[in-house]
Amino acid sequence: AIVFWFDQNDCGNDLNIGLYYIVGEDFKKAVKYLSNAAENGDAVAQYLIGVCYDNGIGISQDLERAKYWYKEAAENGVPEAQCDYGIACTTENNMHEAEKWLLQSAEQGYSKAEYTLGWNYGANYNVDKALLWMEKAAKHDYVKAQLSMCSMYLQGPPAIQDFDEAVKILEDLVKQDNPIAQYALALCFAQNKGVDVDFEKAMEYLKKSAEQGYAQALVELGSVYCSGNPALNIPQDYTMALDLFRRAAEQGYPMAQIYIGRMYENGWEVEKSKKKAEEWYKKAERQGLTLQLIQQQQQQQFQQQFQYY
Repeated sequence: AIVFWFDQNDCGNDLNIGLYYIVGEDFKKAVKYLSNAAENGDAVAQYLIGVCYDNGIGISQDLERAKYWYKEAAENGVPEAQCDYGIACTTENNMHEAEKWLLQSAEQGYSKAEYTLGWNYGANYNVDKALLWMEKAAKHDYVKAQLSMCSMYLQGPPAIQDFDEAVKILEDLVKQDNPIAQYALALCFAQNKGVDVDFEKAMEYLKKSAEQGYAQALVELGSVYCSGNPALNIPQDYTMALDLFRRAAEQGYPMAQIYIGRMYENGWEVEKSKKKAEEWYKKAERQGLTLQLIQQQQQQQFQQQFQYY
């Protein structure tokens, strides 16, 4: 984006000087010149100074100032600013204003706005519009949208489920070594969704995802080693399981914290300790996950398996 905005024929203006300092990572000087350009009505500078305030780059973080400059740039037609201002409105639950600006950005073909619109419509149970905008972003190779499309095709209402299309998208993303796609494709092979059941393939992709540190894959693989699987020549290995759970727990993943708590509660690979088990359970609870909630979710999943028959 910086290269796109840089004007080699006008290297003396404040915007270009600011961009020069951004490239050189002298962010305080960049903010000085971008601020000057923004105050003088340069739309790109207005957006960039908004980004600086939003992320605390070269200046103290100030979300209200960021929102102000995003709106200024949005009104001047910058699609990135229209999108980020729309996102700011979403966080304040001002959905009418959010939709207005996200639509303006999306209609200019900005993929992040298309994806965010799809996400917002999905959160409000407007499946048709969610699917429409997610598909637009996915066609622009926006990876988050492609993954969301897969989720909708695999887990959405029966009317929009399309396992074959989900697998096709996932296989393309796996070629790019995407760990989330590797994990999702592993589940497809394990659950007969779009591909024949193949547990060896499932383990292959699960391990690839875990090797890249994807937390859900780490926990899933850890649970396999916790119980072992003789049919796949996977021995029970608490040492391996604990290592995988700890790697996921270091990312703050609550399910991993629950598993570590269970290992302390039962004395698997660690000295049995009710106190340490409770410490790990409380870490997960602070993020909204408890053993009781897990049991409820498992029961709901079991019931949902039969609700369409």
